[in-house]
Amino acid sequence: MNSAFKAGKNIVQAINIVGDELDNRIGYEFKKMSLEINCGLAIDVVFKRLSEKINLDEVKYLSSTLTVLSKTGGNIVKIFDSIERTLYNQKKLKQEYKALTSSSRLLTIVLMVVPLVFAFIISILNKGYFNILFTNVFGIILFIIMLLIYTLYIYVVSKVLRVKI
Repeated sequence: MNSAFKAGKNIVQAINIVGDELDNRIGYEFKKMSLEINCGLAIDVVFKRLSEKINLDEVKYLSSTLTVLSKTGGNIVKIFDSIERTLYNQKKLKQEYKALTSSSRLLTIVLMVVPLVFAFIISILNKGYFNILFTNVFGIILFIIMLLIYTLYIYVVSKVLRVKI
């Protein structure tokens, strides 16, 4: 769309170009938008439908911006450049966030799995080691308490290591 705007095309022409150029779902949706505009629907209604169909923040942002621009006018190339730069920076930030938090996700998985692996290894080395937990009433109660503590442990570890933006 930005290339179409730079070439002097209006919003409707840019929608047509995107619909013709892209072969994925977005291209299909833009072709539908073009048909809806040709049938007489207003641009703001068409963009509202698009943002409802494709539930992405980027599409909602783009739709609301283009709706306002179609009503008020303005330097669409400059504004669309700003939108493009903002969306690119958001994508870059999400990738950096994913890279930085991958170690905490791995640590969470390791801290959840290690106690189970140790219990498995002990049960292989000494087959009767955990029998008391399943044959005695006190052992069953203790096993249930251990499961509750382990569940709480998993919850706390995942909460502590979760990084929020």
